[in-house]
Amino acid sequence: AAELARLIQQVKNVVITGHSGMDFDVLGAAMGCAEIVRHYDKQVQILVDHPGGRVDKLADYINERVPGLICTKDSLEIEIASQTLVLFVDVHRPQMFLQHSLLKRAGYIAIIDHHRRGEEFPERCNLSYIMPGASSTSELVAELVNYFPDVRFSPLTATALLTGVIVDTKRFTFSTSARTFRIAAQLIEAGADQRMIRELFTDSLEVMLYRAHILENVELVFQRFAVAAHDEPMDGARIAASRAADTLLEIDGVDASFAFYPTDEGAGVSARSAGDINVQRIMEKMGGGGHFSVAAAQLQGVTITNARSRLLEILEDVQEEGEQK
Repeated sequence: AAELARLIQQVKNVVITGHSGMDFDVLGAAMGCAEIVRHYDKQVQILVDHPGGRVDKLADYINERVPGLICTKDSLEIEIASQTLVLFVDVHRPQMFLQHSLLKRAGYIAIIDHHRRGEEFPERCNLSYIMPGASSTSELVAELVNYFPDVRFSPLTATALLTGVIVDTKRFTFSTSARTFRIAAQLIEAGADQRMIRELFTDSLEVMLYRAHILENVELVFQRFAVAAHDEPMDGARIAASRAADTLLEIDGVDASFAFYPTDEGAGVSARSAGDINVQRIMEKMGGGGHFSVAAAQLQGVTITNARSRLLEILEDVQEEGEQK
C-alpha cells in the first residue's frame, strides 16, 4: 500500500487496465484502484475493451454516473508518457494485456493480480502485488483500501468490487476464505447495491439455450473429467460456456469440467475444478491461465476439434500422473 501510494503521488496521471475480454473482476478491481487514485487528486481513466454481455451493462452504468472514467483506446484522454503510471489489474502475463504498447510508453508499471505467477512477466515493473491465495483481484483491492485510512469506497465502487468477488468465487462456492466473507461484508456496509448485482446475474434466453446445447454434448473422460462443446458462434458463447462448466461439476463423480465454444480467432474453453484438480495448470498448457479451481484459455487459429484433442492429451497425462501416485 505504501509503495502504491508513493507511485501515485509521484506521477501526473494513472491509466488502469486489465486483460483483453474485460470481466467483472477486472472492472471491480479497476474501480477500487481508481477510487484510491482520485484520493490523491490525480487524473485517472480505466482502459477497457467491450466484450459484451453483463459486464458491459455495469460499465455503461458506471459511465452514466462518472462520465469519462471508463474509456476505450479510441477515447483515452490521458497522454501516456514518462509521468504516467499504468496499473494492470487481474493480469500479469504480457500476452494477455489489453494494450501491449503501454509497457513501452508508460514511465511506471504496477501489477495487482490474484493468479499464480507464470513464467511470462513484464521486463519492467515498479510494483508487483500478486496473491494467488485471494479469491479475486477485487478482494485484494478491497482489502488494500484498509491501508489507506482516508479512502472510502463509494456505493458504486463497492457494487463493482462485490460483483467481482461474487463472480470469481462463483457466488462464494470457490476459492473463498474468512477474508473473502469479511471483505464482502465491508462492501455491503459501504453501500454495494445488491439488487443491481442480482439483475446483472440474469441470463438471456439465448445464453440459456446455448448452455443447454453445450451440456447436450458432454463426454465423461476417465469417468472424472466432463468435456463438452458447442461449435455454433454466438455473442454470449463465453458466458454460456462458463455457466455450462459450473453445471457440469454437479455430475456425480466429476472432478473437473471443460466447456468449449467458438471465438472469432479460434476456440475458447472454460474450466472448473471440484477441488482436487488444478485446472489452472491445465489451462496454462493450452496457453491460458486462471486460478486453481476456475480457469480458461483462448486458442487462436485452431478449431474446437483441435483444441479438444489437445485437452484430451493433457488429461491423459494428468490421469497417468494420478495413477502413479
